[in-house]
Amino acid sequence: ISEIDARKNDYSKSVVNHYRQCKTRLGEYLHNINRGDLRLGEFSRKHIMEYEQYLITLVDEHNQPVLNRNTTNRYLAKLKMVINNAIKRELIHKSPFIGFEIHDVKSTRVALTMQELEAIRNHPLANNISLCKVRDIFLFSCFTGLRFSDAMALRHEDIICDQTRSW
Repeated sequence: ISEIDARKNDYSKSVVNHYRQCKTRLGEYLHNINRGDLRLGEFSRKHIMEYEQYLITLVDEHNQPVLNRNTTNRYLAKLKMVINNAIKRELIHKSPFIGFEIHDVKSTRVALTMQELEAIRNHPLANNISLCKVRDIFLFSCFTGLRFSDAMALRHEDIICDQTRSW
């Protein structure tokens, strides 16, 4: 994960942030098992299973789950990539992930209706300029299919108008 930080210009900001969050969650888990740190070679299947259980059972102050199964799986997948990278660099010789399966759960996505999108579009948001900008980018993403992060990064010079088409 330190390598990701060192090479952050090679990765998108969201990738770097997700690896940092993974590092934070792993640190919380290690603290939870009374280990300030754990050498990579000491990381075992038992630790992976405990870490998975730790992530899936995290709750907030209202006793609500913090992470769902697929988010937990993304943390595990990032850790697995770090371990595989350590094997490639010959820092460790065996992956504790051998035989460990990460099972995604099929999620159901619910699309917003046109009425819901209109309600969002027409909400005054207390005339807060920042909230209005986020709303507009969100709606732009909804209508174009562009990821929110990509829409946030979009600049005026990225848009090319084709004058030959009459829509």
